[in-house]
Amino acid sequence: MTFDTVIMIFSVRSEYIMKKIDKNMTVTEILQIDPLISNILAGHGMACLFCGAAVQESLADACMVHGFDADYVDNLVDQINDFIGADEADEAADS
Repeated sequence: MTFDTVIMIFSVRSEYIMKKIDKNMTVTEILQIDPLISNILAGHGMACLFCGAAVQESLADACMVHGFDADYVDNLVDQINDFIGADEADEAADS
């Protein structure tokens, strides 16, 4: 892999990472922002990367199927947004 390829990948990835997720996005939309989010979901017992429902199911719906309440969903959304740096991107845009 060349240096130019690494820079191009980082630039494309950074563009998507600036997007903040919410609980109404489908799991697939969330994973398209950063596939490594699947590790966070797996840590909560959700194998979303391999689930056929991920295309149509919102994060909130997926959490409900796994028995998580609304507070748990909100905390998971916050955890994912922290991981992708969405809060820092919002702060940078505001300044």
